[in-house]
Amino acid sequence: MKNKVLLENLGTRPYVAAVLNKASIEAAQSAGKLGADILELRVDMLDSCYRTGEKVSSVIRQLKKEVKLPVILTIRSSNEGGMAKIADGRRLDIFREAISETDLVDIEISSDRINSKVIELAKTRNKKVILSFHNFEKTPALSYLKDQAEKARDMGCDILKIAAMANNMEDVRRLLNFCSIWEKTKISVMSMGYLSEISRLTGFLFGSCLTYGFIEQPVASGQLSVKDLVKYYHILYS
Repeated sequence: MKNKVLLENLGTRPYVAAVLNKASIEAAQSAGKLGADILELRVDMLDSCYRTGEKVSSVIRQLKKEVKLPVILTIRSSNEGGMAKIADGRRLDIFREAISETDLVDIEISSDRINSKVIELAKTRNKKVILSFHNFEKTPALSYLKDQAEKARDMGCDILKIAAMANNMEDVRRLLNFCSIWEKTKISVMSMGYLSEISRLTGFLFGSCLTYGFIEQPVASGQLSVKDLVKYYHILYS
């Protein structure tokens, strides 16, 4: 019930997702103690899961037993920042195996070989869908961001996630501006790079419902720690 309440309230205040690059109970417990709202399990960083066959469903079940937080299941494509090159068929198999245990799934808009199947799996089991877009070189024009967002909406996303490199302040402004005008789904945006902290701390003012932080070490350029995000959010949005 707590998981359901948390997800229904998404958007009423800034939520912090703790990115787990290790499937350790200790890291998840630290995330809970620090004040994270959601755990993101990055399976592409866990070779025990995608290489040796450890059941991801078992990992999620154990995490949720120890830490009463919802879990995002992410198997990031290597084309959009994934740490391992995992075949789409293998990614789909993992989603199928673990879908019953997770609360949300994250799949890239560009993963058109499998994303419709992942969305169908999630919808039939009443799981939330994050459709994501990453650009590690630049922040695209507003027209392109809108095209990606419309595509994600039409595919049935619950949350649109956009992460884009900010090469200057105009890039940050453009991303936050798009966030403020997009109203057709919930949205989570974050800039990457040396200017990223601005978007990660102020995004909620522009409508961003969720941001991501690390426990031990950053997994994206400019990512802040869960500890700092929670601390600053308590100050900014008390």
